[in-house]
Amino acid sequence: MGETQTGDEITEFWHKEATWFDFQFYKKKRIENCRDEFRQQFAKIKNVQTGFLEIEAYVDGNVGFVQSIQHFQCENENGSPSASFLTRQTDGYIRENGKWRLIHQQLSLPTYFRTDHSLFKTEF
Repeated sequence: MGETQTGDEITEFWHKEATWFDFQFYKKKRIENCRDEFRQQFAKIKNVQTGFLEIEAYVDGNVGFVQSIQHFQCENENGSPSASFLTRQTDGYIRENGKWRLIHQQLSLPTYFRTDHSLFKTEF
């Protein structure tokens, strides 16, 4: 697992016009709205860690994409394990003035459609 994260750290390199598609809401648009949502979510949890199980990057000029499968885990406010699950994530980046900024993020949970349940663990 990676180091503990905060919402402000996660959005540090996001573009001011970023769009974020999370699994709890339709979308958030613009960095201040995304950052506010992260702050609200992270106020209820602590010791947030993400581990990359797979990651691939593609770059062409000033546009890049990263696709990954990640393991997310955190604790609740009392320090007890709160969540542990897999996510699929696609991040789109643009380069402006020599700096890469995330412009689009799409998250999803792997799901078994036969049972309509999300996949929380996997064997790699």
